[in-house]
Amino acid sequence: MDIKRLVYDHSPVWWQNLMCTVAGYTRVRQRYDKLFDKRREFFRKAGKWSLAEAEAYQLEKLKQLARYAYEKVPFYSRLFDAAKVKPEDIRKLSDWEKIPISSKDDFRRAGKELIASGYNPRKLHSSCTSGSTGMALTCYHDCEALRNVYASGWEYFRPGVKLYDRYATFSGMQLIPPRQVGGPYWRMNKAMKQRLYSIFHLSKQTIKDYIDDLDAYEPVYLEGYAHSLYLLAKLTKEAGITPKCFPKAVFATSEQLLDSHCHTIERVFHTKVWNAYSQDEMCGSISEYECGYCHYDRAYGYMEFEDIETRGDRRLAEIICTGFLNNAWPILRYRIDDIVQYEPVEACPRCGRAGPIIYEIRGRISDALITPSGRYFPYINRIIKPLRGLREIQLVQESIDRVVIRYVPSEDFRPDKDEALILRTFQESIGEPIHWLIEKVDEIPRTRAGKFKMVINRIGENPP
Repeated sequence: MDIKRLVYDHSPVWWQNLMCTVAGYTRVRQRYDKLFDKRREFFRKAGKWSLAEAEAYQLEKLKQLARYAYEKVPFYSRLFDAAKVKPEDIRKLSDWEKIPISSKDDFRRAGKELIASGYNPRKLHSSCTSGSTGMALTCYHDCEALRNVYASGWEYFRPGVKLYDRYATFSGMQLIPPRQVGGPYWRMNKAMKQRLYSIFHLSKQTIKDYIDDLDAYEPVYLEGYAHSLYLLAKLTKEAGITPKCFPKAVFATSEQLLDSHCHTIERVFHTKVWNAYSQDEMCGSISEYECGYCHYDRAYGYMEFEDIETRGDRRLAEIICTGFLNNAWPILRYRIDDIVQYEPVEACPRCGRAGPIIYEIRGRISDALITPSGRYFPYINRIIKPLRGLREIQLVQESIDRVVIRYVPSEDFRPDKDEALILRTFQESIGEPIHWLIEKVDEIPRTRAGKFKMVINRIGENPP
């Protein structure tokens, strides 16, 4: 445990709020500069490009990116040479397929060899992916990339609200120290007018506390993981609670937003739920627009659609992503393991934006782990972050107090140490009387849709 985490966990709530606020000021400086409005204006104009304009821009960016990656990034220098591809071979969009596709495992093994020359890894910002295929990937980016990503996000992901509106967040941050008994189950980041709610303490017993505080805080909008926002609405409905505060909008991210989840959230909070898709890798962005359809944001990156099946006008495809915004850690032709249902049209018939129309985004899906005390754990990625030597990990809940931990070891797994670390990590992080069993497997099966589920709940109490 790092020293900041240790200090946070042993501090009083008021000091934890102060630490959240200080972190908030740091993020404001990192994300927003004097060019924010100019950056946002670029993405606003890009959203109105015709298909021909968008593809012309993308082709020029891909040509530049191929040369940059070949000359500056050791991983891509070897990849291009092995495939006998030269940057000058990229003359049209279809030529991009000459570059081999890379997987998360490829990037994990490459490590810092994906960082472009001229960048000091210690001066870059790092983040971890959501771990939708089991284990997280550490990503790197500089301030320029971060500022462009947030300018894009505010243009595409936050319709109808303003930068410094008061808001509430339901994401995977470990806000509540393990030693805390009872509430409050939230912390405050005053720098960004952001109330941070723990998603790991949502339960039938605590839901009234959550809604009472939301009513008192009156956020302009809610944001967070799709499944966690759904749990909030579902528990509110089941408890017979009617919120007094109805936000302008709810923005769901990071997980697949099912229609049933969306309808529940909208009925409980009497507002519109907006869907969006992006990743820590900064290589692809899909946004829901006022037309009611989703489109991919072509100034953010280049998306290829690898068709799996066709039904009428609609196709199911795996997406291959290339990012335009991050020169420090460029991502080319990344098989991100996410699937979309789309229709290949030149322009949207409702809003005129360049096609295709994207009807469904099949991103990360999972059940929720339910503890003996009734707490829901819909997201375990923060828990597994310190683990090493693993390719994939999955929890299978067989009863309220019995959970099997399946894992696929990687080449650097240490049998004498890492199994014990896995067990200890879950025991300490959950902190409830659960019998943890560990099972080494060669592979973890996917769903019929080809998706990985990090948590499988078999006790019959899990939300649909």
